[in-house]
Amino acid sequence: MASDSLTFFAVNRCVYANSGSVIILFGLSPHNKKYTVLESELHRNNVHLGDFLNACLINETTLKLFQKCSHPNDENVSVVQNEAYLRFPSAEATFDNNGSLIFNTRNFGPIVSSDQNLSPGRYYIVIKATGQLEKGDITLCADVIDEANFYEEPRSKLSRKGISRYPTIKSHRSNSPSDGAYEYIDVIYPGDQEYEHLEHFNTIPSNNLYGMRAADQLIENKNVTLPKLHPPAPLPRRLKPALSNPTETPTRTISTDSRDGYTIEQLIEKLPTLELEGIENSVPVPQKPSAQNLMKAFVHSVLQHPNQVKMHFIWICGLNKNAVLKLPMHDLELGHFFEGIFEEKPNGSWECTRHLREIEPLLNGIIVQNGKKEKVELISTITQYQPASISLKYAQGYVNHLGVVYDKNSRLNPDSNGRNVRIQKLKLDGIFEWVVTGFE
Repeated sequence: MASDSLTFFAVNRCVYANSGSVIILFGLSPHNKKYTVLESELHRNNVHLGDFLNACLINETTLKLFQKCSHPNDENVSVVQNEAYLRFPSAEATFDNNGSLIFNTRNFGPIVSSDQNLSPGRYYIVIKATGQLEKGDITLCADVIDEANFYEEPRSKLSRKGISRYPTIKSHRSNSPSDGAYEYIDVIYPGDQEYEHLEHFNTIPSNNLYGMRAADQLIENKNVTLPKLHPPAPLPRRLKPALSNPTETPTRTISTDSRDGYTIEQLIEKLPTLELEGIENSVPVPQKPSAQNLMKAFVHSVLQHPNQVKMHFIWICGLNKNAVLKLPMHDLELGHFFEGIFEEKPNGSWECTRHLREIEPLLNGIIVQNGKKEKVELISTITQYQPASISLKYAQGYVNHLGVVYDKNSRLNPDSNGRNVRIQKLKLDGIFEWVVTGFE
């Protein structure tokens, strides 16, 4: 078979105990096929996870002559641990002949959306690998980050000041796992990366540069009057406050008596039962849901859809993964801790299918104002500090119920182990992670 030079994207790393690590390569159109290559072989040719490369197809399963190449989407790549993410600021969602919601891309052809409940339209998406290599079902999917039309274009012409400058973090230098979680919307104004100097928020002058990080593009518009932004007056409030003065401003409290209107006995009656065969007058015994599905979690973000249905973004404490709750009968507040039934979807994402009962908070924290949005800021003890190095771009530590937290601004040091820190879900190199925002 004659050798053909094709272009590929190194999208995922799989590590095996015996054979080392391999990189999954996806071919760009029109050759949209995937191949597995030893990472050591790519390294010898200066090719790493997150790179675009050319290679010669020797036969149906073998690639040779690897060579890194430049590509227009190089600046839209972010690599975190074992996964590479490719951002597309504007992609159109349509339905295919099977009724599946897909995004048509020039480089990779049709990509299935991980959220099939969206309406057709243009969105800001991130393409990543999903599935398991061992089962042979690894493929590409698209996570929606935001709507593409995040601003209304006025009559005067807008001049775009550039595209994303997120750094490409080479995953071959990393040594810790990541679940690559995302949130859907995060509109950030200049200076509000973290809640630390909220009192210094001022109205942005209408003749200044006004930025929105939805497609990570800065839009300069000197001819349009921007809406006046009011300083966020509400002060931070505790997730579980203890008011000593009855005249103080009421804050949110968490009740342990809420079980969605059911008593414990009623909930047990709803569980499946098991009859004991061969025993006379056997008593039905409730079967508890499996430990894999019955988990504790809390609400860290809420998105209000145009149809007035709220989308709750959940953090599963025992699994250290993100999930969503789409049940329309629930209207949960930020910082709401609960126990529920969770289901893992075929694309690897998690969804809460049943909200069972509210529980006592597993973490302390407050609700803070971050720009126009309210966010949860958690307070907990950090351990297992690891400094930034050639293997880690950011220093990191470990927090119970959250897992790995990142030190974006170098606040931590080896003496920080055992100290209480403040943590928020913030965008880190294009992906939302738990980030240390200060000390308690």
